[in-house]
Amino acid sequence: MSDESGSKVYEDRDWQYFLQLQPSIADVNAAAELAFRAVEAFDRVLQRKRTEKN
Repeated sequence: MSDESGSKVYEDRDWQYFLQLQPSIADVNAAAELAFRAVEAFDRVLQRKRTEKN
């Protein structure tokens, strides 16, 4: 085995490991949905506090 093919094997393994660490589309969508809901809840509370102040 030459050095070039050896580095290719390691590169392939690194790439496979990297891909395993990537979140799935469902994970990303779920996180985005939670973030969106948190921002909406924060906005509702902020609006309510502004209304109570006036």
